[in-house]
Amino acid sequence: MKQNGALPAAPKLLFVESLRGLAACQVVLLHYCAAFLPVLARVPGQARFPAESWLSHSPFFLLLDGYSSVYLFFVMSGFVLAPSFQYSTMPAWRTALKRLIRLQLPVLAAFGLAVILSLALPSAKQHAFAYSRSPWLDFMNHNSMQIWPLLQDGLWNSLLAGYQNLSVFSPWPQLASLMHVAPLETALNSPMWTIHVEFWGSLMLIALVYLLRGLGGHRRWPVLLLFFCLAGSSQLSLFLAGYCLYQVWPWLQAIRPRLKNVAGLAMVLAGLMACGSKSIPLLSTVWNAIGQLGLYHADSDFHWQSQIGALAIFMGVLLCVPLQRWLSRPLLTGLGRLSFSVYLLHFPILITLGCAIFAALAGYSYAWACALSVLVGAGATFALAYCFERYVDRRAIALARRYAV
Repeated sequence: MKQNGALPAAPKLLFVESLRGLAACQVVLLHYCAAFLPVLARVPGQARFPAESWLSHSPFFLLLDGYSSVYLFFVMSGFVLAPSFQYSTMPAWRTALKRLIRLQLPVLAAFGLAVILSLALPSAKQHAFAYSRSPWLDFMNHNSMQIWPLLQDGLWNSLLAGYQNLSVFSPWPQLASLMHVAPLETALNSPMWTIHVEFWGSLMLIALVYLLRGLGGHRRWPVLLLFFCLAGSSQLSLFLAGYCLYQVWPWLQAIRPRLKNVAGLAMVLAGLMACGSKSIPLLSTVWNAIGQLGLYHADSDFHWQSQIGALAIFMGVLLCVPLQRWLSRPLLTGLGRLSFSVYLLHFPILITLGCAIFAALAGYSYAWACALSVLVGAGATFALAYCFERYVDRRAIALARRYAV
């Protein structure tokens, strides 16, 4: 963990941006399938087509494995934020403030869009559920649309307090109650639970980096081990794993190219296998052994295997230079620049516009209703994400830099 000044600037690695873009697309596809083809998304529900169950347990599922994609986001955040925090000359509270501004402003803008769409199409979800009968769809978006619940959801729960069973405060029921941690079904933009984890995972890394600054090399390992023990098998451990990967990045670069590429490709394939299967016996054995260790732990073996798969994929890409070159193509990096905006906007559009299109067509052709809702909903998401990235996300980054210096 010795700093040597030779560490590369991780945020400039184009393939990381591309991975974010691809992961965001997986999340979008997963949520549309969960709403209209739940069996394909591996959530409870009724199969509409004979191939759904088979496809959901085939390599095809990797195209919409948004479960693992979310965990990939967390690993990449740890990797990219590590140099930003390590080389910052600001005090810890200013670094935390910068992160708060950078995340809070886009979250609030996306929440505002969610309110507008929900008021414009208040019954779209119910009409869609009448056809799809997806329990996942029925569970989502039960906000009363009254002023106080909306303010609590947008200003408090979406980033700071989180939602029940998904909040960093969940291990302490009394603290969770004090923080007014809300049920997930009341969220107007449910994927915001991950932004909550992102924010607190960032604060955890800030605390780690500033603690390590005052310690010698051999005294840093116990501190890092303590953080891993506290994070346990939970998604917070992925931020720490990403941080550690950044520390060993120069040594990974020094491995012989052929060996590095072969090892990287093997790790990517192993990660894809774990993400696609989510029932590998060896990983299940490890989960049973360590799953309940630490203050936090993974929700289930299913999510544990998704986490391990995501970590293996990112480690493999870090090693495999041909994959890095392929991922650094302009089209994919452009997609990566929109990834955060796509992630913030896709759910409000799905639950309103996507559901409205699906409900209007499902009585004529269920297949066409699914296809057109995805095409129109995803198209609207990317169109709005382009504007959102340009006029909201960039300004949030600039504002964070201005007021946290």
